[in-house]
Amino acid sequence: MKVLVTGGAGFIGSEIVRELDARGADVVVLDYAPHAMDYQQYATVYAVDVSTNLHDIFEREQPEYVIHHAAQVSVSTSMKQPDLMVS
Repeated sequence: MKVLVTGGAGFIGSEIVRELDARGADVVVLDYAPHAMDYQQYATVYAVDVSTNLHDIFEREQPEYVIHHAAQVSVSTSMKQPDLMVS
């Protein structure tokens, strides 16, 4: 089973990645800043902004499932600019 996790370097996303790995899933992570965790043992990693065109990655990876946890990391920015997807 191949699972793509957006926001996989975040607090919740990284726990999901670890759990998926423990259950034997083939994990792909998309995150704007994946340096927050050592993913080499867990997943294939793409350092991308999810507001960009991801067609090539989806075409290459062909995930069976997507778990979406990408979000604006700054609560204050989200409050000031709610229509802004990413900083």
